[in-house]
Amino acid sequence: SRGDKIVIETVVGCGECDACKRGEENRCRRKYKAIGYQYNGGFAQYLLVPREAVKQGCIIKIPDHLSFEEAAIIEPFSCVINGWVPFKKRPKGFIACVIGAGIIGMLHTEYAKQRGGKVILVNRSAPRLMIAQKIGLQADFFVNAEECNPVERVNELTDGIGADVVICAASSKDVQKEALEMAAVDADVSFFAGISKDNPYVSLDTNLIHYKELHVHGANASNRREYLEAIDLIASGKVNVKKFITHKFPLEKIEEAIQMLEDRSTGAVKVLIDPWM
Repeated sequence: SRGDKIVIETVVGCGECDACKRGEENRCRRKYKAIGYQYNGGFAQYLLVPREAVKQGCIIKIPDHLSFEEAAIIEPFSCVINGWVPFKKRPKGFIACVIGAGIIGMLHTEYAKQRGGKVILVNRSAPRLMIAQKIGLQADFFVNAEECNPVERVNELTDGIGADVVICAASSKDVQKEALEMAAVDADVSFFAGISKDNPYVSLDTNLIHYKELHVHGANASNRREYLEAIDLIASGKVNVKKFITHKFPLEKIEEAIQMLEDRSTGAVKVLIDPWM
């Protein structure tokens, strides 16, 4: 109703295929459309939600106590949750290695902790790891891949067994190669971050998949169920996303905001645009 706080699910499926009928519009057989891509996005004071999105249920009410700043993290967090769907049933105590300490890698770390895992966070930039520690990210180990061989270090930290779950949260061919090497037998490996479509081919040792019986997964967008789980985790206080919001800009300074995000020296994690600021 008028005045309700809401968030908009960005993925809009065809509504007719088996995936859409299961509520998995991000796996739409006819290729979904997305708000912010095929439809106008949210860098505006007002947004016209497409009729088909309304019909699908893309308008989701959020609790009144949840700030719009926190709500801005719901979409990326829902994508992270979607990435965990294939291996959510792993028992507590598993070891997860998250490669990449950007906002997505940090959210993967938070979710792994919620699932009862121990987390090794790997990144090739020491300042980024320092930011993660400064804001209170609860990884169990922080590994600077500039100072050591990350595969060897993960093996050391796991007594030579490797990680049960490996998340590629950085867009890098080397990361995908290393993920297979640091994975334990019967591990789940998520190629969560895509790589450049201009040159997407990677040379991988597929014997690692074969002999270690690895389960390699893709991850793409999210659906309403995962939005609802993200909302619940944030609204309940189980996951504090406020710590990720480092900068905020009005709409007229959007170029400055993007430049800040691209400049790694600024220490920016999540940069928000507030159209009403």
